[in-house]
Amino acid sequence: NMGKDPVLRTCCDYGLMAKVHLTRDAEGFRVAAIEAIPMFDMHRIAHKLEPAAAGERIEVLNVLAEALDEPSTHSVGVRFAVRKDGTGLYCDKQRAAKGPAAIVALCADYSGPSPASEAVRARVRAAPDPNRPRAKKSGKGKRAGAARKKRR
Repeated sequence: NMGKDPVLRTCCDYGLMAKVHLTRDAEGFRVAAIEAIPMFDMHRIAHKLEPAAAGERIEVLNVLAEALDEPSTHSVGVRFAVRKDGTGLYCDKQRAAKGPAAIVALCADYSGPSPASEAVRARVRAAPDPNRPRAKKSGKGKRAGAARKKRR
């Protein structure tokens, strides 16, 4: 359970449920809104995080999304507004306005993503990189070390 280790909990515990709200136009289905719901204990019975911890998780997602920005192709990582219950909300205001009443109501107060605090940014920078190989432990234990000392 990576959620028990504060360092791993920052970027390596990826418990998240998303509700994607779609609208349909002449070209097909389009994303109008996304609700991000941070979860924990994903390997057993998933539970929603408490609002404060969930809000921090949304901030972490926003920091990680910055790595997806590619100005040359106008690509931007999805960023969320942190809501009172700790969930995140992204809205495409133009598409949401053309959608059903439920999507219009969901996005009515959306004013853009929440900024990430410097504390969250520091935690993300300090988190282990899952793509970097970790040093392997020998697994030989204390006896092997003691035997090497005797040989010297």
